[in-house]
Amino acid sequence: MVKQNRPYKAVINHREYQIIGPRTPEQMARITQRVNEQLQALKQQDPFLSSEDAAVLLAFNLVAQQMAREDLQLKRRKK
Repeated sequence: MVKQNRPYKAVINHREYQIIGPRTPEQMARITQRVNEQLQALKQQDPFLSSEDAAVLLAFNLVAQQMAREDLQLKRRKK
C-alpha cells in the first residue's frame, strides 16, 4: 500500500509552513512540536543566536545523528 502525500500547515518558530508528506496529521504535529522544542533549546543556550543560525545548527545536529546511526548499522552488518 502506497501512502498518499497530504498537506500539513506547520507553525515553526512562529512562521507557518505548508509541508507535504505521507505522515498523519498527528505525526506531523509531533514532529513540529519537537522541532520547536529543539530550536527553543538552542536559543536558550545562546540568546543571541538568530533563528536562521539556530535552524542551521539543528539541521547539522540531525544530520550528524543520522550519520552516526548509519555508521553503527554498517558496523553491525560487517560483524
